[in-house]
Amino acid sequence: AFFPFSEPLAVDAGDVISVDLRADLVGDDYVWSWSTRLRPRGGEGRSARRFAQSSFFAYPVSPEFLHKRASDHRPALNQQGRVARLVLDLVDGSRTNQEIADALAVAWPIEFADRGRALQRVIEVSERYSG
Repeated sequence: AFFPFSEPLAVDAGDVISVDLRADLVGDDYVWSWSTRLRPRGGEGRSARRFAQSSFFAYPVSPEFLHKRASDHRPALNQQGRVARLVLDLVDGSRTNQEIADALAVAWPIEFADRGRALQRVIEVSERYSG
């Protein structure tokens, strides 16, 4: 992860930087907060600096992101959604993971030319949604 300072910070050898990191689960994602403190070595005329930052306001919000959340938006599955739907349709207790992966490879021979990749995708969906 990358937790930047809010502005460029000059440091010298021997300076001490301490960090307190916090993660709060909000919905399906985390809001990260980090407090940092720079203590200059030996008090050489520079004062300590403190920063308190958070990812709360840093989350990039695009017009597309907002549009997808509108009540009148009409969603359509993308390629990943179509793959997940096929996997979920086939996860009915009668097929093995490999059989489902083979069906993915037949449905999307270019994307799943590597049968190992198809099996990995089946396992990811199955782990999340099956018993």
